[in-house]
Amino acid sequence: MLNPPGDVHQYAKATGGLVVESSDKTVPAKLAGLIDDLRLRYTIGYRPSVAKPQGTFCSIKVEIAPEVKKLQKDLVVKARLGYYR
Repeated sequence: MLNPPGDVHQYAKATGGLVVESSDKTVPAKLAGLIDDLRLRYTIGYRPSVAKPQGTFCSIKVEIAPEVKKLQKDLVVKARLGYYR
């Protein structure tokens, strides 16, 4: 098993987060890179069209429009797989 239960990489993938590995010497550069990445992010929101019962897991899928992909091939979407209502 590549990512055993409780592995930070597994949680980051499921929640749309990222993992940054670093050492004492690389912390300043890694932090600067994270700050630059945060400047390029944005948040989207939506309201579900159908109300589901409390406690239901609601899947979500976020994709880049095909016409945008053609123009910006290096774009990446990181999003969680869903949420509990």
